[in-house]
Amino acid sequence: MMKQNLIPFTAVLAAFALVSCDGGKKQDQSPDASAASEQAIPKTPGEKILAVLLLIQDQATANAHAAEVKELAVALPKDIPHQESVNIMNELLRLASRECYGSLSLEDALKGIQFDAGEYTGSVPLDVDGFEPTPDEPKK
Repeated sequence: MMKQNLIPFTAVLAAFALVSCDGGKKQDQSPDASAASEQAIPKTPGEKILAVLLLIQDQATANAHAAEVKELAVALPKDIPHQESVNIMNELLRLASRECYGSLSLEDALKGIQFDAGEYTGSVPLDVDGFEPTPDEPKK
């Protein structure tokens, strides 16, 4: 019984030793700050169009960004990663709640967005947040 308690205790002591070995030096930049700066620059076509869609808040910004949305929609690959397509579709749904529905140029630009998402058969609940069914869920 004593040996079983000794292993976790030793692991905890080793973890404390590693944490305290930095000599009290502060790091120049926290990992969260570097991750935030990396996320700020859109890298993929999906991230770029999502960044522009987030800027659209009313009819004036919809008209101003319609040409850019149209250009980015044409550049979107058909096999865009699932999470990116979900994020874009969620943002498109949010556009309906903003006062930009009268922008014909934006509506025209959005027609260029097409995803190759496959065919929905109805056997799995459709969830825009990327729900993945577990093996213990009943199959239809």
